[in-house]
Amino acid sequence: MLAGLGAANYADGQFAEAAERMCEASDLNPQETAPYLFLGKMEKATAELPVCSAARLKRFVTEQPQSAVANEYFGLL
Repeated sequence: MLAGLGAANYADGQFAEAAERMCEASDLNPQETAPYLFLGKMEKATAELPVCSAARLKRFVTEQPQSAVANEYFGLL
């Protein structure tokens, strides 16, 4: 639900709110990759993301160090 709300916020141009919802979604189930992937895509699309996104993308790359996508998104920070 939080990831869906984040996607809706993003589509509505509410980028900070979208990132916050994705951060919350990643906290509920840290093993689920979808919120991290969405955060990474938002990071590429906008210059200003909340501080929470950096910590979540770091967790993503820490938990999945072999993932090229996780490394790419963390490297963009």
